[in-house]
Amino acid sequence: MKCLSTLLTCLALLTACSNAPVSQFAISGEPIEQARKSSTTIEVFEVSLPLYMQAQEIPVMGSDGAIKSNAQALWADEPSRSISLHLAEALSRLSGGIASVEPWPLEDPARQQLDVRVKTLLATVGGELRFSGQYFLVSDTGNRPKVEWFDISVPLVKLTGTSIAQATGAATQQLARQILGK
Repeated sequence: MKCLSTLLTCLALLTACSNAPVSQFAISGEPIEQARKSSTTIEVFEVSLPLYMQAQEIPVMGSDGAIKSNAQALWADEPSRSISLHLAEALSRLSGGIASVEPWPLEDPARQQLDVRVKTLLATVGGELRFSGQYFLVSDTGNRPKVEWFDISVPLVKLTGTSIAQATGAATQQLARQILGK
């Protein structure tokens, strides 16, 4: 019982000492003009992210290679959900078709399925956002699946939550362009 009391006292002290404001940042990007309507339909599986991107804190890789996060700079949404939705929106706008995150919401099945597996998604103190991994685009037409690696780098204006969120959105849009061959 004494240990529990000591633990609760320590937690109360830590909470009282933490007066720093917490900020949340949503992934955003430049608006994409809608392409002409097409029959493209893509079901986007939830994007697989590395463990350090599954937390709410925004990670940054230091000059020593260590990945650190700041408890005062948080993602506004679950990163895999947010990136998946942002990617589906970019694919829809760029293709003129319909892209949606799984489960597919329409009666007719999607003609293509997209699986993205992210290896790296990190802001660096060197002033860039690194976004790399592999994607698999499978079509029901019988064509060979498109299996590609991607390695995208976006410059950061500053090393802030806002800049990292904007760069993440820009990198996601670049990935959508690569997937569609645009």
